Amino acid sequence: MYVRARCKAVQALAPQLLAGTGPHSPARPGADNPVVFAGFVVTNSETGCGAAIVTPRIIARVCDNGMTITRDAMGAVHLGERMDEGIQWSANNTLDRHLELVTAKAGDAVTAFLDPGYLARLVREMGAHAGHRFTDAPKAIEVIGARLRYTEAQQKEILDHFIAGGSPTAGGIMHAVTSAAQIQDDGDAAWDLETSALDALRAAASL
Repeated sequence: MYVRARCKAVQALAPQLLAGTGPHSPARPGADNPVVFAGFVVTNSETGCGAAIVTPRIIARVCDNGMTITRDAMGAVHLGERMDEGIQWSANNTLDRHLELVTAKAGDAVTAFLDPGYLARLVREMGAHAGHRFTDAPKAIEVIGARLRYTEAQQKEILDHFIAGGSPTAGGIMHAVTSAAQIQDDGDAAWDLETSALDALRAAASL
């Protein structure tokens, strides 16, 4: 399960970060609409057995590209009566308190991720890498794809989106990855691709 939320009340200007997003939204090019929103994603475990993760995410208004920051994700496990095998936990005491703790931690994480200062720091950090330029895009995407284990089909999609973006920069690579993530047929594949975007940004900036 993937539940995505955005908070339009918490936004920042990110002109460096959004350079090259124009062709994804011709009527509102990124250079003229350099706004990002704060947000987060709630995911559960693959088997749905009680593990949940809250991950910060920022969203570009111009194209709806989402950039997740997995390093800051907050994970919690709520296994109900199966917290420890062989022990019958008290429903009105232990289980309730455990649920309260999980809920409180998730609330604190959301508060932190929707903080304007946190969003501003992310924009500055990502923007510092975004302007790095290179000339051989196919080779760059091939190298990055090998590092991040993209399929050949995903590399082709990323290259197509990169060319459409028109920005030969590390930021252009990142946006191509997040844009390609939006057209994946499989939800897990889309998530894996989107969560790799910041790694792709850093990898591109190192070329």
